[in-house]
Amino acid sequence: MPLPQHARVMKKATRLAKYYTLTPGAERRLADIALWTIENFGLGQADVYITSLIDRCDAIVTGDAHLRTPASFSESFPKTQILLAKAESHFVVFAELGDEYVIFDFLHERSDLPHQLNELIEKFA
Repeated sequence: MPLPQHARVMKKATRLAKYYTLTPGAERRLADIALWTIENFGLGQADVYITSLIDRCDAIVTGDAHLRTPASFSESFPKTQILLAKAESHFVVFAELGDEYVIFDFLHERSDLPHQLNELIEKFA
């Protein structure tokens, strides 16, 4: 089943003239989240949930999201530009690179966050 139209948006213009992009991995994860939600809770709930994740990405760009660092999960994380913002049961993992915010992944709160964050830091930092 295809994602809602707004979930396929790659860049989002904002009042700050900044935007975000999703990595291919983040796009796949968003599609997986949508499919899982459709299978377990229906299309309507999937649309609501995906919309809330996209809204959180918008809030990151506009400066309206509460941000966390990987160190808030474990002091063993190295200094990194990677940040997190909570959205429903997921964390949006991203970094600000100039005028662009790069969304690396959407990680579930019950996943092994330290392990997954370490992999992302090694890959993107």
